[in-house]
Amino acid sequence: MSTINLSYVITTYNKLYYLKEVLRLLLTNKKEDEEIVITDGGSTDGTVAFLTDLFDKGKIDQFISEKDKGEAHGYNKSFLMAKGSLVKIITDDDVFNYTAIKEMKEYMLMNPDIDALSGNILSVNVIHSPTFFEFRKSYQLGFEKWISGEVNATFFSCLPLMLRKNKIPLIGFFDTSFKHVDLEYSVRLTSQKRKVGFYTGLVSIGLVNEQSVSAQELSYTSIFQKELKRLQGNFDYKHLQGIKNISKPWLRHHFFEKNTFLWKFADKFKICQTKITYYPQYDVKLLENIELPNKNVPDLFKYFEAYYEKALKHFEKNKFILPPF
Repeated sequence: MSTINLSYVITTYNKLYYLKEVLRLLLTNKKEDEEIVITDGGSTDGTVAFLTDLFDKGKIDQFISEKDKGEAHGYNKSFLMAKGSLVKIITDDDVFNYTAIKEMKEYMLMNPDIDALSGNILSVNVIHSPTFFEFRKSYQLGFEKWISGEVNATFFSCLPLMLRKNKIPLIGFFDTSFKHVDLEYSVRLTSQKRKVGFYTGLVSIGLVNEQSVSAQELSYTSIFQKELKRLQGNFDYKHLQGIKNISKPWLRHHFFEKNTFLWKFADKFKICQTKITYYPQYDVKLLENIELPNKNVPDLFKYFEAYYEKALKHFEKNKFILPPF
């Protein structure tokens, strides 16, 4: 049996229309030393029959379908199943740049001391007739602040994430208690001072659709805020949206935190000092006035695949940024 250098891991649940396009692109680009591992959460939309057929034809290497506890749980199972020395996350509804993934793979194979790599992404909302791509430039700038020592930890998207499998027992699995999996994992990795690198090329276009976690953020704002507070306390993390630092522990009770009048009163009479730290909004719009042909998923994927070359002109020459430790 030949050596498997890279395992593509996918977790999915009732996203068959998107999954078909993700796998079409992945299967076109898969190399002989790579495998595809899929964990399905018990889909009822035809996903199981579709994956069974691919498996029987030898197009995918491993898959299971069973009820799970969400995205983090699914990926954790796929990490354990993976046979590759490297593991690349592939989401079931986004468009990936396999030229960039190849560069990341070769770089990690040549540099065995690197635990993980992330990279740049574009984001586009396909729900409300989008007119622009958004370049999440804040991920790279936040990473640069981290390696310069300005911040203790930073947040980056896990869409580009590539891990070294034998480092996962040291780095840790995804935290299944978090809704915002990317946020917790990236903050934990950087706060631990792991050897995490950043690839400046464009790795993925994230499609914000009806089922995306990104599209559901408004519906779980309170959960998101609680998760931010956990990260602030556990990892001394300051989020781009701002973090309130409270000098009196007894004032951290939720009754005070939710009462704006009491906060103003406490500040005015110096009962405690509160400070909110904000970072500038670095994300920028690229390729404005785009016109999607329709919302048919296959057409959307072909449209975004074709945009990679146009988008790349906005990026600097591909390079890898590494921490000094």
